[in-house]
Amino acid sequence: MIEPTGYMVEIFKGIQGEGLWTGEAQIFLRFAGCNLSCRYCDTEYALTIPLRYKKNDEYYDNPVALVETIDIVKGYGSSSNTVSITGGEPLLQVGYLKALLPLLKGEGYRIYLETNATLPKQLSKVLKWVDIVAADIKLPSFTGETNIPEEHREFLYAAREKDLFVKVVVTDETVMDEISMAVDIIRGVDMNIPLVIQPAMKNGQFMKNQERLLGFHDYARTRLSIVRLIPQIHKLMGWK
Repeated sequence: MIEPTGYMVEIFKGIQGEGLWTGEAQIFLRFAGCNLSCRYCDTEYALTIPLRYKKNDEYYDNPVALVETIDIVKGYGSSSNTVSITGGEPLLQVGYLKALLPLLKGEGYRIYLETNATLPKQLSKVLKWVDIVAADIKLPSFTGETNIPEEHREFLYAAREKDLFVKVVVTDETVMDEISMAVDIIRGVDMNIPLVIQPAMKNGQFMKNQERLLGFHDYARTRLSIVRLIPQIHKLMGWK
């Protein structure tokens, strides 16, 4: 049997800068490739598969073997027990994740999955090894598409058995109807799923219309139990 391999962009230890787990030390495995192409993507370098991946300012050949990935993660020591599986879109490499995640769990790590929440079938293949799901709902003003993907609803139904929260990135182009659509999706699954509204940062600046941003929060809070307004802390701090 051929052992699966994965395609990475980078592996590093850092501080989670988004969502409800902001401030936690995590080991990041950034997988290459994505099934979307969002206008305000802050990891455009992860949309395609590179020949080499970066670790500690050095470059190594792709693809990455299981034992290599495990050794890298363990090499960071005991300063973090959470591994962030991110991208790109990591669920595109579900075959590798099916082999990798049980090994990471066996080493005592918690698994934090950051995903665009459009691949529910792939999620079902690895969900039992995941502890935390950070699920993005992609708004039309962010993706350039005309609708919010229907797959989000099916994805949230499956992921709600885990420690799940939803993140929605908003820009100056975002309108209230989009927020309403996203809230409808969440509420249709479970109104107690936390929602994080994240203002996009472009050229070092957040949304100019602060009143509209607060309006998004206030509206969502009338329909969902938990709503937070949290920017990307790592960008404010100048971290990776």
